[in-house]
Amino acid sequence: MDYYRLCKKYIHGKRMLVMIVLLVSVCCLIIFKSTREYKTLTLSHVTRKIFNGENIRTNTEVKRNKDVLIFGYMRGGTTLVADFYRNSPGVFFVFEPLMPYAYYHYFTNTSRCFMRHTQCVNVNRTQIVEVITTLTSLYSCNIHKLPSLVIDEILKQNKSSPAWFNFGKCLNDSKAASADNKKCFHQINQVCRKADIRVTKVLRLAFTHMDFLLMQSPDLHVIYLLRDPRAILNSRILTDWFPVSENDTPTVISNVDSLCKKMKSDHLSFKYLQKKYNERIQLMWIDRVTESEGTMMNLFYNYRKSYTMQTKDREFLDFVFDRKRNKWLFGDWHKTLKTNYTVYIIKKCSQFIPGSEAYHKNFQMSWN
Repeated sequence: MDYYRLCKKYIHGKRMLVMIVLLVSVCCLIIFKSTREYKTLTLSHVTRKIFNGENIRTNTEVKRNKDVLIFGYMRGGTTLVADFYRNSPGVFFVFEPLMPYAYYHYFTNTSRCFMRHTQCVNVNRTQIVEVITTLTSLYSCNIHKLPSLVIDEILKQNKSSPAWFNFGKCLNDSKAASADNKKCFHQINQVCRKADIRVTKVLRLAFTHMDFLLMQSPDLHVIYLLRDPRAILNSRILTDWFPVSENDTPTVISNVDSLCKKMKSDHLSFKYLQKKYNERIQLMWIDRVTESEGTMMNLFYNYRKSYTMQTKDREFLDFVFDRKRNKWLFGDWHKTLKTNYTVYIIKKCSQFIPGSEAYHKNFQMSWN
């Protein structure tokens, strides 16, 4: 009898142990998931903590309509969309204002990460604040508050609105006289404030920062531009200035790892922020944008109260939809990308590969 009771007690204890292990496992899974999504679910809190309570308000003198931030990836089609805005009247456009801070890097809430591999390095609060403040200064038309390295790079690139060319000419003519410089800054600030919309193209931020920018600028809208990662990689390989060679397999693999890591992180942030800001964040695939002229025009008209087609806009659209000249844009990349690279990208980035099961699961509700 004692032996029977002992066995029964042992079996009962074993069952309890199994139940406890299962309960602990479930709790750990919940905690892990919560920790993984913490950076997304508390973006405003994290960013406000970085700014230590500083409130960056937009300028009340600025003419308000719908300002636009074009967010995407290097060789992901952002320049194509940005060019359409840059060439249009009533648009104050700034080309990649964060380039001076990090050419082949991007900023998270706490780090500066490499675009060419998956490593990140911690940065101090001051640099993060300066990077974000650069964008808020642009959208509030306080050009005089921009760091000199940002202004110098914008003028050097000469890919922004014509107002920036005039601004640079004014600075050169002023011969560094402080009074004349103030006049130059006043002029470009006024052009910015009177513009119908202000547009920037931004590649060097994690999507988490969109929370703070959207919160601080009520008129800001974000175009989250995606492209098939296989096409992005192929474009990077074929671009002379991008530091990746088709024959350097380790470098290519590192590029894929970094790209897929950022795309996954950005999309996780996007899914949360879209629920918070609704129509102020619009996800678009460059393939869809360039499928038809109508889609391209709808993208533009959506952010303008009134607009008349200009001759140069007509010429630009003709260029975009000339498939013979733009084979890279219309899917011909798959003919040149090596098979082993294609297979690796599909493995690492399946949710961004059109036609895959993971892709349909993630984007069936967010296609535009």
